[in-house]
Amino acid sequence: MASNVSREKLLFYVIAGALGGLGAWAAAEPFMGIRSPWGRDLILGAIVGLFIASFLASIEALSVSQWRQAGRGIKSGAVIGVFGGALALVLAEAAFDVLGGLNGRILGWAVGGLLVGLGVDGRLARMHAGAMVQLAGCLAV
Repeated sequence: MASNVSREKLLFYVIAGALGGLGAWAAAEPFMGIRSPWGRDLILGAIVGLFIASFLASIEALSVSQWRQAGRGIKSGAVIGVFGGALALVLAEAAFDVLGGLNGRILGWAVGGLLVGLGVDGRLARMHAGAMVQLAGCLAV
């Protein structure tokens, strides 16, 4: 399958995701002591999603010094990331309880990555209801 993403653009996305993850790790550290796994996962997922989606949504504009567009990207990425990340980590916790171990974590992070990636790209907002039903069906399998 041919890709229309250049190597330079891909490198920007990789670096943005890595920097977002690093920032999320630092910001989430104080919340690691929360005893409730569901509450902790909700907060940690929101923080991780916020940082990674904000970085990914703004990297292109930042790379060409378009500060106003980067600000809009950070705002939209933050909103999408908070909800997508929180949902993903709660789903990961539920999958971990049902499937156990590695399979549950893989499923949860895959759903989270899908939600954040589609949201940042703007495709989630443009999907039709039928496509959302198909996506939900694929995830349920």
